[in-house]
Amino acid sequence: ALKVLRQDRVSSEAVVLRFLTEGKAIGRLSHPNIVSIYDIGQGQGTIYLAMEFIEGETLNQVMEKKRLSLKEIASLGIQAAETLDYAHQKGIVHRDVKPGNIILQANGQIKITDFGIAHLEDPSMPQQTQAGEILGTPAYMSPEQVLSQPVDGRSDLFSLGIILYELTTGTRPFKGENMASIFNAAMLFHPMEPSRINPAISQSLSQIIMKCLSKGPERRFNRGRNLAEALKNMLLELDPAAVIPPVVKKRPRYELFIPAGIAILLLGILFYHFILPKEKSQTVVPKTESVQTIEQKMEKATFPSLKVESAPAGTQVFVNGMLK
Repeated sequence: ALKVLRQDRVSSEAVVLRFLTEGKAIGRLSHPNIVSIYDIGQGQGTIYLAMEFIEGETLNQVMEKKRLSLKEIASLGIQAAETLDYAHQKGIVHRDVKPGNIILQANGQIKITDFGIAHLEDPSMPQQTQAGEILGTPAYMSPEQVLSQPVDGRSDLFSLGIILYELTTGTRPFKGENMASIFNAAMLFHPMEPSRINPAISQSLSQIIMKCLSKGPERRFNRGRNLAEALKNMLLELDPAAVIPPVVKKRPRYELFIPAGIAILLLGILFYHFILPKEKSQTVVPKTESVQTIEQKMEKATFPSLKVESAPAGTQVFVNGMLK
């Protein structure tokens, strides 16, 4: 898939920089839930990104058609949280996590795309955001984004919390008729817990979502990995046979052979004591001879003459296993 910069934006240095930033950001990432980028090029008077083509629907398209089940919501949240955690550990904050930037594929796997305003923790990168400039989609922005304060991965988790709130309740936590009212709600308004709006939602899931929506970053989950673990535990409490199983420590391979070895040993003992004796009675055991008798017979036997020469002389020669 080719993502081409609009012709009327090519002359804008800031827009071109953000477009190239997306290429550089995704180029640093290699994750099954992040859209891959193969090339950044320039031609025909524009700039383009050659990206992985994804078949599926954006999450907002899915939300318009149907309500997802609790398992589907939890699975989506786990995938998104783990994917964002990976990006954060690589020094990249997405800053525009929203349903339109999450593609849901037919197999249930998500792909996060559009890192166009991603913040790279790279001293060599020029500063993109000027004082007072706000980047992101207003309805999914964190309070620190609204205030143009420095952001880290916890800002993305706030945005993911808004998505989970919307998936479970069918409504956004922060609303407004214009950008100013939405910003005001994100900074000051405390939404109703999802379980009060939708009684089918468990209290544990409701608390997880509300923790993501904490105004202060220090009160949210420290990492996406922690959010993913909380969602997994919640899902397992509700359904032990959930799609996402707990992490089980594998037993060493040699332990698996112990029961089999014991069974084989018991079968061998039974075979020796109950089956083998019958066969022994019918078997003629050959008589054995002493080693001395065998050697005497070998000396009396007539062997064809064999002349052996060696260089150097004195080589040891064995005939029929005997030194000559």
